Amino acid sequence: MSQDQPIGETFHAEGLKTMTFAPIKAVVPEILIEGLTLFAGKPKTGKSWLLLHAAIAVARGGFTLGNTHCIEGDVLYCALEDSKRRLKKRMEKLIGVSQDWPKRLSFRCEMPRLSAGGLDVIRDWIASHPLARLVIIDTLAMVRSPKKQDQSTYDSDYAAVLELRKLAIEFGIAIVVVHHLRKADADDAFDTISGTLGLTGAPDTILVLKRDGAGAFVLHGKGRDLIEIEKAMSFDRSSCLWRIEGDAPEVRRSSERTAVLEAVEEAGAPIGPSTIAQATGMKPVNVRKLLTKLVREGAIKKGAKYGQYQAAGFGEPNAPTNSKRPARPSTSYRKTKSDDLDYTDPIVDVPDLGADPLDEHGVRTASGGGAEGAEASNGLQVLGPEPDHACLQCNINDGQVLLIRYNFGRDITAKPLHEHCAPFFFGLRLSLQERDELKRRGFSDDDLFEMSPKRAHEILADPSRTAEAPQEEQRGSATDPGKCDR
Repeated sequence: MSQDQPIGETFHAEGLKTMTFAPIKAVVPEILIEGLTLFAGKPKTGKSWLLLHAAIAVARGGFTLGNTHCIEGDVLYCALEDSKRRLKKRMEKLIGVSQDWPKRLSFRCEMPRLSAGGLDVIRDWIASHPLARLVIIDTLAMVRSPKKQDQSTYDSDYAAVLELRKLAIEFGIAIVVVHHLRKADADDAFDTISGTLGLTGAPDTILVLKRDGAGAFVLHGKGRDLIEIEKAMSFDRSSCLWRIEGDAPEVRRSSERTAVLEAVEEAGAPIGPSTIAQATGMKPVNVRKLLTKLVREGAIKKGAKYGQYQAAGFGEPNAPTNSKRPARPSTSYRKTKSDDLDYTDPIVDVPDLGADPLDEHGVRTASGGGAEGAEASNGLQVLGPEPDHACLQCNINDGQVLLIRYNFGRDITAKPLHEHCAPFFFGLRLSLQERDELKRRGFSDDDLFEMSPKRAHEILADPSRTAEAPQEEQRGSATDPGKCDR
């Protein structure tokens, strides 16, 4: 290039300070943003289904990946490995034939390579669609120029997508280029992309869709303007729709935690990390870390032998087992938790449960000089303080939050709760109106503390039932002595 053709401009920091720029467009929020995105995954993993549905959502101003809403705009989908027949079949699968198909979605099944006119095709389409937001090129191999004889592989990879990045920045749209992963795996998902670092260095954003060690799909993403993401994904083969299930680490921890707890509980005897790892398919080192955390939370406990673990209630007198554990109270009496509803805990005269001191292990000893860690008659057990978390019931952290578990429930994992909030959280307390009515009928505070919601509602349903009624009448007939109202 001659000296009379300068590249770009030089500007001062003082002038940059006063410049204003339009916000970066989020075409598919948290996933696809303005600029060039390289989207890589192994063949036949459903990349095209994900992008086609995203294209439909943008063209209609609808939703994709579950509940991700997209702003409406024009979309060009270059399905260079598909035919019109296949595209129609896929559109029918995703939209159906009874409703109108989006006018803002355009397709191309053929296009010259970028250096041979393909870039001009995309530029002309963008220029003719003022509301253009998204261009998808499926795949890169169909449009990239062949490597020149005197060009290094790195330079060839970088140049393959450089012009597309410039085009995306010029028009302020998102351009997505589909690529493949190499066969060899790597600890870093982004290292599995086929090609040199030149291919991953040029784009503004990189997305990788691949399975993790447990076989679940994870969408990895990072970029210059994209906060690094790691989303757990699910694919419905009947509808061919992808869905974001949440942040992969949280989903993974939740599923692994459940699998370990089930393995320990189903064993019926103390077992070691190796046995749990075989039963769950997890790595032994991950199992050991999770077991240590579960013991600290009180969800399980260490066995008599070194390196063995058992269910929290295993080996204790009258401890509930899988087959004889009382059923959890009906959820109809439990508080409905929703981010969309304001909730204020009712002010109830709750008996003080915190009079007993904590022992040296951080476990509250029951009143009356019971054994260490003995549970109250309603099944609640305090394991110790939990200063780092807010109460799950009232969402307040005032330094009085404790780890409390309900030993009669199906989930005996300890929860961060205030002692006065725990009965409400586990569905063991009555409303203020119900308590007043039962007191009017002669029931004391001690009676109400021991009374389950089911029994209380049975009594309230019969106006003739009072505290003076015979015990057999209140607790059930003699023909059904084994019935448990918990």
